[in-house]
Amino acid sequence: MMNFSSRVTKKLCPYLKNSTVREEAASTAYSLPDAMKQCPYVKDLYSGFGVEDQKDTNNLESSPRKLGIIPSSSNQPKLFKMEQSETSCKCKDFYADEKKAECPMKSSEEISESNPTQYDHKFDDAITQLKDEGRYRKFINVERHMGSFPRATRREQKDKSEVVVWCSNDYLGMGQHPKILTAMHNAIDNSGAGSGGTRNIGGNTKYIEELENEVAQLHGKEKGLIFSSCYVANETTLTTLPQILGPDTIYFSDSKNHASLIHGMRNGRCDRKVFRHNDVEHLEELLKETDISRPKIIVFESVYSMCGTVGPIKEIVDLAEKYDALCFLDEVHAVGLYGPSGAGVAELIESHSDRVMISGTLGKGFGVYGGYVTGNANLIDVVRSNGAGFIFTTSLPPTVLAGAKASINHLRTSQKERSKHRYNTSTLLGKLIDQNLPVMKSDSHILPLFIGNPVMARTASDMLLDEFNIYVQPINYPTVPKGEERLRISPSPLHTEQMMDDFAGAAREVWTNLGLKLLDDYLVEPEMHEKFFLPAKKGKKIDIGDNHLYTYMDSLIL
Repeated sequence: MMNFSSRVTKKLCPYLKNSTVREEAASTAYSLPDAMKQCPYVKDLYSGFGVEDQKDTNNLESSPRKLGIIPSSSNQPKLFKMEQSETSCKCKDFYADEKKAECPMKSSEEISESNPTQYDHKFDDAITQLKDEGRYRKFINVERHMGSFPRATRREQKDKSEVVVWCSNDYLGMGQHPKILTAMHNAIDNSGAGSGGTRNIGGNTKYIEELENEVAQLHGKEKGLIFSSCYVANETTLTTLPQILGPDTIYFSDSKNHASLIHGMRNGRCDRKVFRHNDVEHLEELLKETDISRPKIIVFESVYSMCGTVGPIKEIVDLAEKYDALCFLDEVHAVGLYGPSGAGVAELIESHSDRVMISGTLGKGFGVYGGYVTGNANLIDVVRSNGAGFIFTTSLPPTVLAGAKASINHLRTSQKERSKHRYNTSTLLGKLIDQNLPVMKSDSHILPLFIGNPVMARTASDMLLDEFNIYVQPINYPTVPKGEERLRISPSPLHTEQMMDDFAGAAREVWTNLGLKLLDDYLVEPEMHEKFFLPAKKGKKIDIGDNHLYTYMDSLIL
């Protein structure tokens, strides 16, 4: 009878399936090597197996493992590329002989200008317009120093200089924390660099499931869902919900909502009504005129990142209860910074409701990367099962996930970072006002320095960088309305007293040299008293207002 390897080969080989050959193969005298010598497919490759004589072919015939075919427990063949003795080899052996490859493509310097197309002039015109309006965005090459943030190296072509960063969204400096770095090193040593695919195809790791449980617990929700960024989390969730709730869904959106929220609602292809920023009365007017039976979702933020104002969470949730609506609360600029465990403003003010979905980021207060949404289990499952921005993208790598979990774990119990952050924010505010600089009123940790002109905002930023080694980016339209251009300052717990003195003094010098309005220049107009922080009265602290989060925190302490 034909042995195992011959039987398997007969099933797989198109030559042996031929009826004439099949009759010959039925003979016990007809061996697999005989077939190989006659087969038009493999006869020229016969010698490649290293079986040049009958002795070798007998060995080949007698051992199915020589062909890389082994029987499974169900007696079905299983193909593999290595001898079993090789399966324990390390990946490093595979890469051991790698040599540096030369790229066959020409460098950018060698590529000559191509002939312009009918589209090029439109692109050129669009960029020229941005530059003429002073809104063209320049990216500054900044390399942070591990262990000495907020110091960094500015790299512009071959030149480099040391700078102090004042505009980072790593609000608490957690991107430098030893616990986070250790967790990330351990993850890469354990699992390598990437995740391997989408969540559905190879990319669902223990790291991501543990982090989803962590963010759900942080916000007191049943489930959490991790995304590649909070922009994607917001956009995907708000695009998906109307698909499930129906085309008559209606969104109610704060006028200063982030672009990710706006784009998500637009992509949801349902009605949307915009209420004035933080205006609860206007929101209720819009809710009243809407059929109570329609699915309704109120979309707003806890901390608005460019102006520093804080959303009236409790009042909006009360309206959601009254008019049978859901809420989508973006806590991106609050998680890590506010609340006893760093869950954000909703935790700080003790506002909890099953009607509220909460989104957050892992890349600001927590200092790593990624985003998430939390909420009721069935709601999160709907987004998981239907959200294109979740389904069709590679999951975050283990290093990032492990670092984010370590950061959340640390900040759920440690108050040191939040306490020092608050102290530095309050201290810098006082130093800026002492320099007669126009700091716009803010209810949070964000300190906007008002300029009101895009060209001057860019120029002020460049002067601080070039002359004082201070890095703070200008904020222009469309991030803020035209005429509201500013420098957005975000102090961290790691800025020193000397750094704050240097910044306040340098900013005053730039304002003077550019002829920009100082605080006193604005305060001659009474209506401007509502726009800017006012100097402290003699012997008293700066009045930050009753709505400021720090005022609320003081009331809790008292």
